[in-house]
Amino acid sequence: MDNLSLAALGSTNLVPEEEMGVDKKINASVEIVNMVENVLPVEDRAETGGISSNELDKAAELGAFSPVSGMGKINGFRDNTLYAAIYEDEKRHCFIEVCEKLKDGTYSPKLRFSQSDLRKAFLCKFNPYTIEKDSPLMLIKSDVINFLKGLIDEQLAMYNVAPEAEDILKILETIWDVWDELPLYKENISEKRYIFYNRVIKEAKRMNIGDTEHKAYYAFEYEEIAYLAEQLEMKVTDFLKTLKEYGCLYLTQSSNGYQTCVRFKDDHDPEDGTLIPSHTEWRYCVYKLEYFNSYKTNSN
Repeated sequence: MDNLSLAALGSTNLVPEEEMGVDKKINASVEIVNMVENVLPVEDRAETGGISSNELDKAAELGAFSPVSGMGKINGFRDNTLYAAIYEDEKRHCFIEVCEKLKDGTYSPKLRFSQSDLRKAFLCKFNPYTIEKDSPLMLIKSDVINFLKGLIDEQLAMYNVAPEAEDILKILETIWDVWDELPLYKENISEKRYIFYNRVIKEAKRMNIGDTEHKAYYAFEYEEIAYLAEQLEMKVTDFLKTLKEYGCLYLTQSSNGYQTCVRFKDDHDPEDGTLIPSHTEWRYCVYKLEYFNSYKTNSN
């Protein structure tokens, strides 16, 4: 075979340039946007007074309030006007937010969709109608159709000039190509838990409720829990569920739902002074942060 090996026959170097296959991979890259990096002072400055609307406008022009600050600017696609970022929630589910800089210098509202939907669309190469009837991908065909239809509908409703229906597919393909370069922001669960806990305890202390003789936890009655939930503008069930998810509740194997049976020592009625003997009650027990901080300090 004129000294040509099978490996050489398979080499693309032997194929004429005009006959080579077309590489459909989009040549795009991501640049992390920091709109105010070059205009912020090196040192912190003390406040000198109130902020006027003119000062806010100037800061916005410099990018301080840019909706794409912190997002990834995707270069090499649509004149570098596309921005995207990935966000991971406390359940480690990822979502993507995408927006575009428009011709008038403003930014489009952000499209938000899940990583799961994007991956399903990728599995059928962003065209669910190419899935064959005997393919296992038929299981996700309707999901992909609904996902793509929803995005196209949302995009068509966003802009004054309606884009082509294929436009959103190109955006999805580009995001998939640069996925590993996009910035990822993880929800700070510890901070979120701490803020929620502080709101609960601050309100409890303000109303002087739940603080029994127990050192390690507050012991709330149902009415007190209902009050706290109302102050946080939550339903009681959602409030208790959040307390449990954040690990704030003292629960044992013998707990009943969100309640734990705890013992109360001998005490006296604050009104008539009569003895209240030691007994047990079902209460919603929320840990006392100061107790555990003190325990840690003492154990060191």
